[in-house]
Amino acid sequence: MQRVAIILRLKPGAHERAKDMLVQGPPFDVAATTFKSHSVYLSEAEAVFVFEGPDVEWELDDLTSDVFHPALQRAFDEWRELIQGGPQLAREVYFWEQGDS
Repeated sequence: MQRVAIILRLKPGAHERAKDMLVQGPPFDVAATTFKSHSVYLSEAEAVFVFEGPDVEWELDDLTSDVFHPALQRAFDEWRELIQGGPQLAREVYFWEQGDS
């Protein structure tokens, strides 16, 4: 199982709009992907999207390059207005779970 995070640095004042977008849920059918889990964390300055699943980076690549998915492309356009710079991909380097030694 792999986990990755995508980090978006928000422009000043973008927090409330980001929150409004996030509470609507993803602009794609999560159940139709190979993701085992997906969560989003929001601070005043950043949005962090966490994905878990087999071959998670391949799944993200397929999803984000789907130019024929209008809702997803619309969401990307909305997020572009809220962020500074580009998205940053963070790969997991440590994970602990109850029962792990």
